[in-house]
Amino acid sequence: MTVMPSVWCEIAFTRDASGSLLWRDVTDYVEWDQGVRISRRRSHELDEVQPGTLALTLDNSDGRFTAGRTSSPYYPNVTLNRPIRIRARWPNSVNLATLDQATVTASTAFATAAGTVTRDTGVFPAGQTASIRWDGGVLGSTGQHMWAGSNSVTTATDQAVPVTAGATYSLQMQARRGATAISITARIRWYDAAGAFLSVSAGSTVVLTTSFQTASVSAAAPANAVFARLAIANATTTAGNAPVYCGAWQFERAASPTTYTAPGVEYRRFTGFIGRWPHAWTNGVLGKADVTATDRQKLLSRDKIRQAISEEVLATGPVMYYPLTESQGSVTAGNQAATAQPDLAIGVAGSGGQVAFGTAGGPDTSTGVLLTPLAINNGNFLVSTLTTPLGGGTAVSLAVWVNFLTAPVTTQNRVIFVDNGFDTVHMRINYQPSSNGLSLGVRAPGGSVAGSATVNLDDNALHLLVATATFAGGTMQLRVYVDGTLTINTSPALSGGTWPTLSRVRIGGLPIGALDPAELMGGFVSHIAGWNSTLTQPQAQTLSDARGGYAGDLSGARAARIASWAGVTRTAFDVGASLLDRHPGGEMSPLAAFKQIAFSEAGLFFVSGDDVAVFHGRNRRQLGTPVTMTFTADQLGPDLQFVMDDQLLINDVSVSRSGQTVTRVIDQDSIAENENSTYAASIDTLLYSDTEALDRASYTLSTYGHPQPRAGQISVDAHSLGTVWAQMLGSEIGQRVSITGLPSESPASSLDLWCEGIADVIGDGTWTFQLDTSPVRSTPVFILDDPVYGTLDNNNLGW
Repeated sequence: MTVMPSVWCEIAFTRDASGSLLWRDVTDYVEWDQGVRISRRRSHELDEVQPGTLALTLDNSDGRFTAGRTSSPYYPNVTLNRPIRIRARWPNSVNLATLDQATVTASTAFATAAGTVTRDTGVFPAGQTASIRWDGGVLGSTGQHMWAGSNSVTTATDQAVPVTAGATYSLQMQARRGATAISITARIRWYDAAGAFLSVSAGSTVVLTTSFQTASVSAAAPANAVFARLAIANATTTAGNAPVYCGAWQFERAASPTTYTAPGVEYRRFTGFIGRWPHAWTNGVLGKADVTATDRQKLLSRDKIRQAISEEVLATGPVMYYPLTESQGSVTAGNQAATAQPDLAIGVAGSGGQVAFGTAGGPDTSTGVLLTPLAINNGNFLVSTLTTPLGGGTAVSLAVWVNFLTAPVTTQNRVIFVDNGFDTVHMRINYQPSSNGLSLGVRAPGGSVAGSATVNLDDNALHLLVATATFAGGTMQLRVYVDGTLTINTSPALSGGTWPTLSRVRIGGLPIGALDPAELMGGFVSHIAGWNSTLTQPQAQTLSDARGGYAGDLSGARAARIASWAGVTRTAFDVGASLLDRHPGGEMSPLAAFKQIAFSEAGLFFVSGDDVAVFHGRNRRQLGTPVTMTFTADQLGPDLQFVMDDQLLINDVSVSRSGQTVTRVIDQDSIAENENSTYAASIDTLLYSDTEALDRASYTLSTYGHPQPRAGQISVDAHSLGTVWAQMLGSEIGQRVSITGLPSESPASSLDLWCEGIADVIGDGTWTFQLDTSPVRSTPVFILDDPVYGTLDNNNLGW
């Protein structure tokens, strides 16, 4: 008889009040006999991993999966991009707790609002290797909780266990105390479909001793219960700390606790987002929904990221942000902050001067605006009245990139001036090239204050000015950072605690007739931003560091930057081995950026079944990785074949870097072997140097200039074998596969392969895995001082 793993299909139709996903169990509605198909594949190692997909059929005979149907228990959340996942556990167990909770593999599997929790490997129940120790401190009242999961138990969160209302569940654990007396109860906390707390079921009070004993509770899930959380609580108060040790947690659907069994290891085979909710009928009677979903690659392909400097500014949450990167001939500048603001327009003081948009020289190869006045009071400036003003809190911060060029206006240059619309309240930055005087001034209802410093900014170089003005205890803290370095730092006395509204921003001067002198600026400006908060020195430094687009990043560091900009928090990135040129300017999708990094590195990017963005550097394969999956040939399906063709033959390769230099290398021997035929390929990369481009080209030729027989797809009917569940459920792209016992007529008696793609077909009692593969190549490289890769006799100097 086939023993299948426990498998669940869950959809997060909504989030609880904490913002956490709530995974609803829809396993019983899946038409398993129709097949559940998961795919995350690429045909070979030079291809890109395609977005992972899921296809399944749900029983919709009661209309619960019909979008817009008000009687659906999921209404109104049967909508697009609902998260969906397929998870499995092996070996099977009645225990619904997670393995890390049941066996206490880490202290992060538990939490408390009273005291602390730690993993204790010195005190634990029989058959276990650790317990969770709860040090509650002084517990002045009963009912203080220590619970399974790191998230708060105020709401269900994504760490809750799905339950069925009316069904009976049992929780048990082994517990003991330290030297101080304390009693506890086991508790099941119940939550509704919205994750809101309903009630708690408490077991009998257990007077703990210094030996482990069982604490348990059995209860029926109340009406409307959809989720449960597991906990213990103190049943007596304590005058001091009374340590409690717990282990061997078990939660099961049973009328009373049964013999403890450890949960199986949990595997996430797919996590993605539903893209279609089609509704149809079988034979015109039975409703069904043929659901399709795609992993996070789809969302990453729809989002947009900008050049590095813009992403770093936007990450700080500005109220206004005017990059000033409009093309030549423009007369207005648009705001890119999430807060909508009117355009900056050209203002006039006097009758002369020039404003030149599209002028080169900004940070990260961006353009900006060149202001050229005829005189200190005759020229142009930029101005906008903000619909969402600065001010209203304790702090305001401003940032601007400037270059006063070689012939600046030597008198006062008014760089930026924000005010209340009447000039009577303002914050401004001025610079006087003749004295190298930089100043930050504030006029508020409580008076006027300023800070100044001597710094040379008229050196024909680009500089970032970040100014902050913060009310603090009867003072105004004034700070200016020049290229990330604190240059002005003073706190003059000033009454007040809140900035009035600052609704107008002017760049490069004021009009004639304003309350303050025009003091028109001559020079280059770009990337103007303002915040209702105090920017810190690290934030100012980050903005300054972005001026070069982070050229020289290692590939892994660049991938981490992209993830940060795109809001991707679950990542597993290798360090990488390639230095990259600057992040490209202009807009692109995060997915395109990730794949560009991986392609430049000759690495790999994909999203795992557990919704983790993964980047593999080339060293993972060049330096070797332990074998993860092992098979004999007779365990595989009939699709194991060998082929030698010219699909991946390359003997003429050109590598470009950042669309600039192109390095070409040819393999003349390969060309001759193939009847003087050229198989050309072009590789567009972000590599930092021509040397790396040359090494990349040579590596490509050495790998693909002389093809050898290779295996392609292999399949495993895990349900028939029964002994390979753990390695197949844990299979993932980038793992190493070993196959032995091949027929004598094969090119070799064994195969050493990389997994390039995976596909699952889950049926009613069947589970077939398909793996796309490529050969593991013996390409040792030379690494200085390494005991294995540090000998020239056995290794190659190479990429």
